[in-house]
Amino acid sequence: MPDRIMGFTCRAHRVLPDGSYDYLRTMFEGRYSILLPGPMLLHRKYFTAINKLPASVFKMVDHYNNCDDLAINFIVSIIIKDASGICIIPKKYVKIDNTAKKFAGLKADDKHYSNRTKCLNELTDIYGYMPLQYSDVFVSAVDQKPLKL
Repeated sequence: MPDRIMGFTCRAHRVLPDGSYDYLRTMFEGRYSILLPGPMLLHRKYFTAINKLPASVFKMVDHYNNCDDLAINFIVSIIIKDASGICIIPKKYVKIDNTAKKFAGLKADDKHYSNRTKCLNELTDIYGYMPLQYSDVFVSAVDQKPLKL
């Protein structure tokens, strides 16, 4: 039974000199602390914990219309007391839907990354500490067939 989130897109956070946290669009010094959905594989044993997140977490997600994945990374890290996920490096990406390029997604919003930084800090305030931990563990896909995303 997997304890960690499995995902294909890794990101990180960093501590700023004032003690606050910054969301990064990339990894940090070759390490990551956040797995993004798209796809994110998560064991069903975490669903109950996700459904029981504090009301303030749901309010934050609704306010920013974002950051639900950060809340999931937080709760998994809190439960296992370790890095929340393992990043999978596929041999090859294959787009199965070329129309997906027409949808810019949340990251097209100018405030997307600053909102994610705000979420990191709000989640840290809600839980009283920063549970996200860095990992440098990567799993390479060994199957010769390309993954269809």
